Amino acid sequence: MTTLCPYCFSDKSLRRRLQEIRPNYPRTEKCDHHPNRSGIPIEAISPLIDAVISPYYHFGESNSYSGQEGESLEDIICDLTGAETDDIVRDLIDQLVEDDPADPRDGDEPFYQEDQLYVRHDSLYNPHSEAWEKFKSEITYNQRFFSDLARGRLQQIFHDIHFQKDRAGKPVVYKLSADDQISIFRARQVNNQSEREKIIASPASKLGSPPKRSRSAGRMNAAGVAAFYGAFDLETCIAEIRPAVGATIVGAAFELIRPVVVLDLTRFANPIQVRSRFSPVYEARSLQWGFMQSFVFEISKPILPDDVILDYIPSQAVSEFIHKVLQVKVDGQLCTVDAVIFPSAQHPEGKNIVLFGDAALVSGSPSADDPQSFELVDDETELWDDWKWEDPDPALAVKTDSVLVRRVNSVSFSHHEIIYDAGGHDDDF
Repeated sequence: MTTLCPYCFSDKSLRRRLQEIRPNYPRTEKCDHHPNRSGIPIEAISPLIDAVISPYYHFGESNSYSGQEGESLEDIICDLTGAETDDIVRDLIDQLVEDDPADPRDGDEPFYQEDQLYVRHDSLYNPHSEAWEKFKSEITYNQRFFSDLARGRLQQIFHDIHFQKDRAGKPVVYKLSADDQISIFRARQVNNQSEREKIIASPASKLGSPPKRSRSAGRMNAAGVAAFYGAFDLETCIAEIRPAVGATIVGAAFELIRPVVVLDLTRFANPIQVRSRFSPVYEARSLQWGFMQSFVFEISKPILPDDVILDYIPSQAVSEFIHKVLQVKVDGQLCTVDAVIFPSAQHPEGKNIVLFGDAALVSGSPSADDPQSFELVDDETELWDDWKWEDPDPALAVKTDSVLVRRVNSVSFSHHEIIYDAGGHDDDF
């Protein structure tokens, strides 16, 4: 009987998996390749190898010119496991062939064949995509408020998202603070001279989040809910307004005056952090990353003039969930998300940010002086006398001497052809 040990492989996740199961076997059984170490029967190791190969690979296609495409089992197993020697790879292949449940006598074709080449494929099914579609239908057409079902679907989609990192090791959830010295630009199209003068005189109140009763619905906020939409550069800020040629823009740069926790959706455009296929979270992290790449497009797509309020509801609910319900861990502490960074649909090189709740308030504006919420002082009673209002905690301030006025001289557009087929379906090119 062949026995192997964790140190037969260089893949760290596989090593950990083998270290977890090794206590289940007698310590008297020694590894065939490391006689001083306790071994594990290869029959117990091959299912771990099979679990990262058979669901993700299929036979490569053959053609008369170049033969069969793909990789050999030897190369796949060596790359996945970091097997120390060719003999270890050979032992694993023999065991996988022996364990293959397909019986040629019944007309079945075994998956593990030494004369075959294999190509990796990724399943088109993603449970997060299914949960998102069901969530949108539930929140839009069935039950708008207090839906445990809708909340559960969002919990599934965003579960442990703070653990996600891109290939450069940058997390998608992190803190921004005043020390980062970022500028967030916000502007309005104002063609009336007197209105421009009012903004220039008081940019905090005129460009900040308006009073509660004046807050209109947006892609990421319901009517009445505080949200601050901005961009990280002036060009993106102006592009997002979509002004007409000849229009006048009045804006300002804002800075952070306290830390905010952000969910940075732009980082999902990068490849995911390299992770072993033997990691117990490999599939979950990969599926979530793949879904978020398509989710980012839906969140950042431009609002068109004929969009109706129903189009806002899913993204508004997601924003409220992210800010009020979702618990993320940053610097070892559980907290909620204050802001979302997302790519600009109007300026492809640019990034936008939307801040929620107190983080959306600008110091010196009327909203920053208006109590935002109240809390129960004594949880043993619910008498109104036992409630107190909480003072707002603004996260933004207008940068000194940053007010600007711009006249739009020209506007550029990019476009692509849409070809309609006879069935009335359209394909984008």
